[in-house]
Amino acid sequence: MELLSQVQAGKTRMPPRIMVYGIEGIGESLLASKTPKPIFVQTEDGLGEIDCHKFPLEKKTNTVAVPAKGTESDWTVWHTGDTCT
Repeated sequence: MELLSQVQAGKTRMPPRIMVYGIEGIGESLLASKTPKPIFVQTEDGLGEIDCHKFPLEKKTNTVAVPAKGTESDWTVWHTGDTCT
């Protein structure tokens, strides 16, 4: 009976999940910077000319962290680049 008490019904509102892809310098980060309250997790340089909120540049994959679900929910979190070494 405990399993049945966990059944959920209805819709759950979730933020959109968007992937912006393009060659270097085409404007992916500029586009992302126009979303409501963006904050960037930098894994490559390239935000120097964009006025935005950002975490310091991370160079190691294991140090990149995203805020836990429910924290700072009014921020839109964006990752720059596709690789960390």
